[in-house]
Amino acid sequence: MESLGHEVTGVDYVEVPGVRDRCSRFHLANLEEGLPAEAGTGFDYVVAGDVIEHLSRPERVLAEAASVLRPGGRMLLSVPNFSHWYSRLRVAVGAFDYDRRGILDETHLRFFTRASLRRTVRAAGYDVLELSSTGAPFWSLLGRGPLAAVLGGASRLLTRVRPTLFGYQHVALLTPHAAETIIAGEHVDVQDILNRQYVPADRVGV
Repeated sequence: MESLGHEVTGVDYVEVPGVRDRCSRFHLANLEEGLPAEAGTGFDYVVAGDVIEHLSRPERVLAEAASVLRPGGRMLLSVPNFSHWYSRLRVAVGAFDYDRRGILDETHLRFFTRASLRRTVRAAGYDVLELSSTGAPFWSLLGRGPLAAVLGGASRLLTRVRPTLFGYQHVALLTPHAAETIIAGEHVDVQDILNRQYVPADRVGV
């Protein structure tokens, strides 16, 4: 997003090599202790991509994030879908355990379904503007070859038909309660934001 001309503030508890080159500012902080004050306020968007499932009290951080948004600002949030068929199957056959990655990542402290995500964000003070689901990322396991393309296409189709069962990840566009939800008739396409093809923001907190 920085390369697209946006002002980006990053916050994480680990510093990935090169992250400061992609952000206007970067703050090393443990979100279990809340958002660092030095991160600032007045953001058009706060992006929390696969973040809150790593927190013991995500509601607290979500509530704090609302306070750093400008009036009319939005939050873009994604979480793994625990009601995906893979997780259900593991539980059903008595083989529940943590994995090194994915929905059952060993670092996940909280699990979310679409319904529990809605409850969590509402309790934290948000209204849901859009809620969508993504298919399984076969490309991350199989590369960009033809098999990954076929499986990925099938996953996207099944996700559209039954998002709670086949959706690998839920993506929510949120606004704080009582905030203006439509700005000049703007329609925000969540998938376009994820693809970084369309990001209607000047200041973004991550």
